[in-house]
Amino acid sequence: SAELRAHESASSPTPLLREDEYTADLTPFAGATKEMRASANGSVTALLALLAGRRSVRRFRRTPIPRALLQSLEEAVRLAPSMDNLESRRFVFVRDAELRERLAQTTRGQDFLGDAPLVVVGCAHLGSASIRHLRGTSLYAPMEVAAAVENLLLVAHAAGLGATWVGEFSEADVSALLNLPPSGL
Repeated sequence: SAELRAHESASSPTPLLREDEYTADLTPFAGATKEMRASANGSVTALLALLAGRRSVRRFRRTPIPRALLQSLEEAVRLAPSMDNLESRRFVFVRDAELRERLAQTTRGQDFLGDAPLVVVGCAHLGSASIRHLRGTSLYAPMEVAAAVENLLLVAHAAGLGATWVGEFSEADVSALLNLPPSGL
């Protein structure tokens, strides 16, 4: 494990890790070659560039999203971290135009939602989260949904799709439209 180096001064900050320290930590095994370390470092650089380039997009083409890309978005959600592997999140992928329009009406002034070719609704599954009592339902389940949404947004961005996170909506109205149970799916 790499040791952290102290910052020498506030006016000239130095990195916490030297390049050879952090690339070594990214190698899959101790005998990794220089080429393997360079590849891992390139992956980190590419990921950071992807993170830096992501933006919230609120104008959409009505072009349907190909099934293979939908599967990638679903996989991004599935791969998100989960507290104790409880999987306290469920997602509904809405492709039906009429239902997307009706979901847009549940938002507070975010009508652009109806123009998107896909609306993904993330739900905390309070039933599985309740295993961890109040902390599970009030903290862990929402964190799992948030982590999965971030994965979804990053994969959408990497695939060239515009996307945004919508948090202003009527939970009761969305639940009614999607026939969601009180436990969040």
